[in-house]
This record gives sequence, C-alpha cells and structure tokens, in this order.
Amino acid sequence: MPKEALALNRSRINAPLRKVNLWVLRKLQLLDDARTDESVSSIAELLVGLHAKKPQTPYLSLLARVPDVPPQALDESLYRKRELLRTHAMRGTVHMLPQSQYETVLTATAGQLDNMYRRAFNNLPNKKKIQDQIYRLIEKRGALSHTEIAELLLLSVDERDLHRLLNELCTNRVLIKSTVRGTWRSSIHNYEILERWQPEIPAGESSLEKARSLLVEWYLKAYAPATTADIAWWTGFSQAEVKKAINALGPALDCRHFDALDQPTWMLVDDLEAFQKWTPPKRAQVNLLPSFDPYVVAYIDRARYIDDRNYRDVFTGVAGMIEPVITFDGRIAGTWKYNLKAGRVPVKIFKGSMVHTELLERAVEHTSRFMREADRVTAN
Repeated sequence: MPKEALALNRSRINAPLRKVNLWVLRKLQLLDDARTDESVSSIAELLVGLHAKKPQTPYLSLLARVPDVPPQALDESLYRKRELLRTHAMRGTVHMLPQSQYETVLTATAGQLDNMYRRAFNNLPNKKKIQDQIYRLIEKRGALSHTEIAELLLLSVDERDLHRLLNELCTNRVLIKSTVRGTWRSSIHNYEILERWQPEIPAGESSLEKARSLLVEWYLKAYAPATTADIAWWTGFSQAEVKKAINALGPALDCRHFDALDQPTWMLVDDLEAFQKWTPPKRAQVNLLPSFDPYVVAYIDRARYIDDRNYRDVFTGVAGMIEPVITFDGRIAGTWKYNLKAGRVPVKIFKGSMVHTELLERAVEHTSRFMREADRVTAN
C-alpha cells in the first residue's frame, strides 16, 4: 500500500482519559473484572515479555495480573518447563520472552546494542579468544556464574568487560542467563549454552522487516492507543523504521486524534472499534505495580498517567531507575518499596492524589503476603 493511502484519519475521539487508561489496563489484565487468562506463558506473550531489569519485577508483574499466582509459578515456567527465556531484547533491556515470540523479537531488535558493544570492546583485541574460552568452559563444566567464569578464565579481562562479553553472547543467542543463585531477589545469574538449555525453540519470523512489523503489531495490540514516538521508544526502532513497519501493516491500523492524549495515536482497527463500544466500570481500580512494570515503561509520553510534579518521584533519573508505583484508575498516585517493614510494603501517596483507601489497603496486604511467601520459598 502506498504511503498516500495511509493518510492519517484525523477525526477526533473525545473519550475521557480514565477510559483510555482503563482500556489499556483491561487489555493488560490489570482490571479486576477483565482477567481471563492465568497461564504464565500467555501473560508473558500478551505483554511481549515480562520486563526483568530488576529481579523481582516479573514476579510482581505476574501477581498484579494473576492475583492467586504462587511465587513458584514463574520459577516453574522459567527454570523447569523453560517456556520463558531470559534475554536482552527491546532497547537492550532484559525480558523474559515466551518461546513463541523469542526468535521474532530477537530478529526484530537485532543490532540495537551493536554500537554499545563496539565502543566497549574497542580496546579489547583478544575479545574473540575470550568469548571462545568462555564458551568452552561452560560447554565442559555446565552452567557457571560470572564469578566462576572469571576465576577459570586463563585470559585476563576486566570485570566490567566480562559482564559485557557475557551479555553479548546472550544477545547473539549463544548463551542464556539460565538460573540465578539465591532467591527471587537475586541478580546473580548462571550462564548456560542456549541450545543445551532449550533446544526446541520454535522458529520465528526470519525477515527483519516482517519481524519489525510483527513486533509493532504486538505492541499496539497490548498498549495502544500509542503515538509513533511511543512505538519507537518501546521497540528501540528509529522513527523511520517505525513508519516503515506501520506502512507494512496498512489497513490493519487506524490513526486518530485522542483529545485526552492531545495527539494522534495508532490503534489496530479491531481494537479501536472495541474501545469505542466499551463502557468502563464505575468501580475504582487500584494496582500496585513493580519497578519497570510493562504498563509503566510502555510510553515515552507519560502525561497520560503521571502529573509533572510527581515525575521525578517515579522516574528518578538515577541509572534509569523507576520506582514501584500505586495506580488509581491507571494514574500514578504514589510509590511503594520492596523492603518489608513489619511484614508490609511501605507506601507513599503523592500530595493531592486520589486513591481509594480500602482498595489500597487490600492491594498492600495482598502484595505483602506474596512477598513474604516469595522470600520464604524461592530459591534456585
């Protein structure tokens, strides 16, 4: 389809912001009356991966969508069934991807870290020899931690460079961060050969352009309405790559100006039709979402869910960190912490923010109970 045929439909949609946000929560199974699927792998597929920059995040993202999930459910899926695979994906961030999306996502995002690796290894002439030796060590001894690899390597390498070398091997589908040492709070990974860890990964889309279009489609299915800038942010694609993917999707997409977002946004046609027919529930919705939950990192323009005065309380600007948040009808109303005090998670409500006290108390107790249990039972 020529670009001219994809002229943006500028008809305005005058839906309240509450409806827009609740619609996304509904699709992401964060709305109390809209939870339908409780399979770990299907939740990961819906979200296009469980974000895993912080070790606790995927557990708590799953809990927010499957309230009765035990802490062991993610471990079972990740370590025993091996139906989720931990990898660097969109923007180079760590995700737990379902097997069904693994190959397509890695094809679509290939090369996003190339410049970083190139700069990092500019003064490491024996890079290939070190990586070959890492591979042979793991091949012979089985899964090894970063510390164990450092101790066994015959070639000298800086600790930071070793981390990067291991990450590049994972990005290139040679190794995988298989298990962790410790509990659900641990970020000490073991590294294993990918083909040995999971030899039956389904084939994905091998064409770069088709894989990118499919990734954009998956993103919009879960997170739309979203702008071109949002799509570029989340996928890690350039604006030109996003526009090319949008053109390839053609009549499956519609672009409308949402008054509540004050800008044109993309949606799948079927999704837009369903949104326009949908009536949001009157009952308030309160969610405790972890640091880097997919809902929070899905957009570059975050005015849809946070006030400017509270922005730095959540997006701290320190090493790209994002605080765990409390949302009220999809708007961020406060933050909370992972460090349990007297068996409960501490919360902070922003001045002037609305939140339903009774629903907040239930969410706090529910999350606190899960975390107490996770601290008790998780270990790999």
